[in-house]
Amino acid sequence: MTVKLKVLVVGLGNMGMSHALACTRIADFDVTGVCERYIARRELPEALQRVRTSSATSCVIIPPGSSSSRSPGNWELPSSSA
Repeated sequence: MTVKLKVLVVGLGNMGMSHALACTRIADFDVTGVCERYIARRELPEALQRVRTSSATSCVIIPPGSSSSRSPGNWELPSSSA
């Protein structure tokens, strides 16, 4: 079984949206969230409607191999996420 790479897209301008949608079409990627300053105004395409969202300007990213008690390679959104 292949392990999917979790993807968090920060910023959904032209390039961010393009990359987010491209990642949804790659079998080895799992887009788990998107973060944009004005996410409430953004109408997400169908491929991104089930991912976690945040309007925070920063997301906590825990790099693989970190000494965090959380699973390496995970990310968190502030509690205000939808």
